[in-house]
Amino acid sequence: MLKIAFCGIANKNKELLAEEVRKILSLKFNVSISDNVAKNNPYDKSMESWFINHFYLMSNTINEENLKMVNSQIEILICDNSILDKWVNWQIYYKKCDESSLLEKRNLLIKELFNFYVTNYDIIFHIKGNIEEIEKSQDCQDIDKVDIDWLKNLENIYNDVIEKENINVTEIWNNNIDESAYKIIEIITQRMENIKKD
Repeated sequence: MLKIAFCGIANKNKELLAEEVRKILSLKFNVSISDNVAKNNPYDKSMESWFINHFYLMSNTINEENLKMVNSQIEILICDNSILDKWVNWQIYYKKCDESSLLEKRNLLIKELFNFYVTNYDIIFHIKGNIEEIEKSQDCQDIDKVDIDWLKNLENIYNDVIEKENINVTEIWNNNIDESAYKIIEIITQRMENIKKD
């Protein structure tokens, strides 16, 4: 089985891209997408319950992906909202908190889960969007505004984590879903062909 992670700022286009990749790859392979465990998260996102909330999301993401991997029929598992995303989200919380021995223990626990599991992905795609284009589109559309500074900060955190943890990612600029899907499918198909040769 080939295990693929999609990471990057969560948005509708990223979800649509993952679904488009799944749909096209399914014409040739048995493909599944891991479920988004956040939908069933019983904890709120307040600072008081953030560690419990995050531990739930990270541990249940691992469980969900592992349960999918038990299915021997699946050839490709696409993991959107991956462990890398969970680690980045934890970093946002961690940097907001005052230092304490309890916080450090919690950080070490989350980091151990992340370090142990992130190596399970065969390919990690870092899905990036043009933040300047998002800003321009907001100026001419009657939609809920996204905090552009927050998006820029979040993208910087992704880049810092990837560099600091020395994670091998393939960057995909998601300006056009069809073009982005084609690039991803080409990489995955090539990897699948190499696996079959071996």
